[in-house]
Amino acid sequence: NKIYIKKKLYGKNYYMIKIARKSLSLLIILIIASFAFSGCGSNSPEGQTESAGPCVNSSSGESAGSGAEKKFDGKTLVLTGSTTLLEVANSWAEEFYKEFGGRITVNGGGSGEGIASLINGTTDIANSSRDIKDTEIQSAQENGIKILEIPVLYDGIAIIVSGNIDIGEITLEQLAKIYTGEINRWSEMGGPDKEITLFARDTNSGTGEYFLEEIIRRKGTEKSKDYSQMTIRLNSNAEIVNNILDTDNCIGYIGLGFVRSEMNTLYIKKDDSSQAVMPSVKSVRERIYPISRELFIYVNEDNISDIARGYIDFILSEKGQNIGTEAGFVPVK
Repeated sequence: NKIYIKKKLYGKNYYMIKIARKSLSLLIILIIASFAFSGCGSNSPEGQTESAGPCVNSSSGESAGSGAEKKFDGKTLVLTGSTTLLEVANSWAEEFYKEFGGRITVNGGGSGEGIASLINGTTDIANSSRDIKDTEIQSAQENGIKILEIPVLYDGIAIIVSGNIDIGEITLEQLAKIYTGEINRWSEMGGPDKEITLFARDTNSGTGEYFLEEIIRRKGTEKSKDYSQMTIRLNSNAEIVNNILDTDNCIGYIGLGFVRSEMNTLYIKKDDSSQAVMPSVKSVRERIYPISRELFIYVNEDNISDIARGYIDFILSEKGQNIGTEAGFVPVK
């Protein structure tokens, strides 16, 4: 018997046991109390523990609140993984909390960390910006884990450069050569005669893994290729953005949801003869942007709690998908 089952589920083909939405009589709790919270807010660094709820204790990463009893009050849920999904996962968790209650903790750490945590039993849901690897499938089998893969959003990877670089567009081949070190000066691209500074995501990042396989290794056709030794590896989209905004002669890549108008974002060409396309919700939705991908959550199919089912149902609902759209992603439904 196969322990691992990989399921690609899209739109109306997606089926999840709906949580029975029984009528709940509101239990009004007329308890007035004082609460002292320290560290409330949302200014934790990207990749650090975040959580849902009306107030966040920054030391524990857990939420607290009061009010009428809700469906999942007293239940807990832990999400771990992709920093690309971190902000939207926090938004999902906060909105879910408001409607259904429960205590949800959202951790970053990267897609690899999320999948490893799911396999090791330390998280309920793994957020991932890449497909699960064969080696991770094997580890899941060895641990008796049946993995269920659920696409939750579409994303594009944007290429951004420093403000002093005015090349405007780049082909996938040129991009690959820059990141392998075959092109190392901007003058080779029609820019200034300056050495290119490379920024990329760290080895735990699903975005970094995707970029390696799809761009540098040309979808697996050049498996010996790797990032140049001159590449500077950073832990988050935010770190790449900040470094490029503050420094000349740089290039980096970030998720579509992190693109802002003040950034110098390049048009991408599939090849020399192709149209140059700017990353946007529209170009990703229409599948014309060359660096597009799916974003996933992974769960243990044999151990999905009621609150986990409720959360999954919520993020795939119209409301949940709209939250993803507001964050700069493209809905799957």
